Amino acid sequence: MKNLINRKLNLIFFLTLLLLAGCKKTVEKDPALRFININLDQVDLNGNKQFQLVTERAYIIESTKSMNAIEPLLIIHYNNKPYYKIISKVASILDDGNKIILENNVYMESINSKHFRIESKKVVWEEKDSSIYMSGGVKSIIKGASFYSNNASYDLESNTMVFNGIKDYEYNGSSPKLRKVSTINPKKAIWYGKENRFKFYANSNEDIINIRE
Repeated sequence: MKNLINRKLNLIFFLTLLLLAGCKKTVEKDPALRFININLDQVDLNGNKQFQLVTERAYIIESTKSMNAIEPLLIIHYNNKPYYKIISKVASILDDGNKIILENNVYMESINSKHFRIESKKVVWEEKDSSIYMSGGVKSIIKGASFYSNNASYDLESNTMVFNGIKDYEYNGSSPKLRKVSTINPKKAIWYGKENRFKFYANSNEDIINIRE
């Protein structure tokens, strides 16, 4: 897997050093270490930032070497610049930071556009393939088009998102191309973030229509 961290990174050890240096820590009677004001960056081998995790409250479970963050903000970077943000009620950081699970009222938005918003029940970041997976039903509102899909996946390296099992497609706007899609009933769509365009597909995986606005 290109441009990803290959070395073993002990996230718990790193966070402990970081927080002991600059954050307030309180130890409760339970086995968790509680922290405030966490700011964690994940970078690739070239030092390019992949994402930034920010939360005001978190606690570490020593027995499982995992961290739970309350109301976290995950900022996804592309070409070393902030591109999307994801918020949720809770997040679990597992496997020394190689896996992050965000749950409960998960929202993904574009930082540079007001016309990109996605809601999902669960989002999982997998370091091993540099991807984010959305499940539990995905509601998307992108450039006036709103639709539900069974699941979606975002690839960080290519800045593309694939929506599978599209249903309940609606469009409110002036684009004749987007209105045409609603009459064809697409089953799959791909969002190319860096090019700001969609491709819709039918059951046969045939390219229905290519939209760039």
